[in-house]
Amino acid sequence: MKTQHGKNILPLLILIFLFCLIQNTAGEENPVNTLMPQPPRYELVLDINELTILNKSVSEGLNKYGGRADFELDAAKSGQGTLWKVTIRNPKLPDVLKYWISEKSLEVVRVINPDNLSLDDKTALKVVKSLAGKIDAARNNPIRDEIKISGTITEENSNLFIRGTGFQYPVTGKHTNAIKEMKGKLVIMHGVVKVKNQIEATRVLLRKENTLEIFAMSQCPFARKAEESLLSFADTLPDDQKPEISIRYIFHFKNNKFGSMHGEPEVMENLVQMVIRDDFQKYFHPYLLKRSKDEATPWQELVKETGISDETIQSIEDKIAAERVKLIQTEYNYAARMYGIIDRSPTYVWESEIIPDIRKIEIFEDLTFSTEEKCSY
Repeated sequence: MKTQHGKNILPLLILIFLFCLIQNTAGEENPVNTLMPQPPRYELVLDINELTILNKSVSEGLNKYGGRADFELDAAKSGQGTLWKVTIRNPKLPDVLKYWISEKSLEVVRVINPDNLSLDDKTALKVVKSLAGKIDAARNNPIRDEIKISGTITEENSNLFIRGTGFQYPVTGKHTNAIKEMKGKLVIMHGVVKVKNQIEATRVLLRKENTLEIFAMSQCPFARKAEESLLSFADTLPDDQKPEISIRYIFHFKNNKFGSMHGEPEVMENLVQMVIRDDFQKYFHPYLLKRSKDEATPWQELVKETGISDETIQSIEDKIAAERVKLIQTEYNYAARMYGIIDRSPTYVWESEIIPDIRKIEIFEDLTFSTEEKCSY
């Protein structure tokens, strides 16, 4: 009887185990398509005087009231000396800090003679005021980590959604009017989650399918090598497999002026290539291939070898002279504001996403040149 009972119970146990396994697996699928609110953090960037007041306020607050205060602290050199970034993840702590600093401020005020302020007194008051202002600013501007979603923009009853395989999330935020123009389009959306299963969009890019964008400095040897190799590679592919290759240019903006890593000659070469790209497209790739092999020849001479006339060369020079700032500003806006690219030539963007190594994209996996080498400040 014992043996028979054991034989009957074993299949039942197996069935129960399989049922539990299926239930657990099904339960694990839900979080994949669930957007959970991201906890905020608060950041303060302080000089050594502000950090000292913060430290004294916290020490005295803890001694008086008990408990604990958790911070993350990082230091970095800057033009103003060493600055300290204080990161707070407890949402109640900024309010507590404001109270403790207020108590510390009263102590500072008590020992100051308002009729005869010394330089140290003035410095102390300025530091306390500055620190209190930074805490208020941090409290009012919590930071949340962005997430990224790829999907199609839809609209129902005047409400915007992003829809993909197995999900549809409402879209909110200050960019909704611009996003409405993208209805029916495939996009990459960056945003934050404050409410479950709802995304507040911070940046939305049209997904450029089968398109590689190369962000380059025109005199960067690594960019020139990449352009030559990729353009030559694309020419070997059938038309139905050929990716679109777009060359964009990197500028920096410092001291209220646009520039480039290799100075004014590179700024001019960027501009020449931009105008040829935009206005005389059929000569653009031939010119890049020639420039990749010849760094020294003036562009006016080199571009003639592609078949461009003297009249066209003059029109390129005239456009650069008349529209230099506008041309640079437009290119800078595209690179810096759309993708955050202001350095690291070449940077690759595949289908609107920055790709550290394009050889991880199937179509480019057989490339032999190094895609990691960059011109960088």
